[in-house]
Amino acid sequence: TRPGHFLMVWLPLAWLGLSLIVARILVRPWPRLRFSTLALSVLPWLAPLAIWGFLILVTRGPG
Repeated sequence: TRPGHFLMVWLPLAWLGLSLIVARILVRPWPRLRFSTLALSVLPWLAPLAIWGFLILVTRGPG
């Protein structure tokens, strides 16, 4: 569970998601971005990172 392996798996998915968001904004900007919508869209991306970090802290500790 090294960071390199984590990035090799999740970075392509994050790249795809971010590029689709940028393309959508360039084609037609959103009229108004609400915080709740932004939070809901970020949660699926942060969940794997949070789980990975939690597992590292539980197995190896903070140091």
